[in-house]
Amino acid sequence: MQRYAVSYVSFADNELSTEIVEAEDKVEALTKHSKIANVTEQREYFDSFINLEDAKAGAFESDCLVDVVEVPNE
Repeated sequence: MQRYAVSYVSFADNELSTEIVEAEDKVEALTKHSKIANVTEQREYFDSFINLEDAKAGAFESDCLVDVVEVPNE
């Protein structure tokens, strides 16, 4: 498993949160962020995306921004 830094910006709450998660790929990492993983509708929505670019576009349409960056293993 690879480590990723996953950021989520909520326009509704004006809040940015970044979490480090372990996942097989960037889309899976996105769905492990607590702002997505803990909300069933959010998780199901982001699970439907094949790649990160589509997920970013979908997030923007849902009044939020997301990004995922690979964190090098130490």
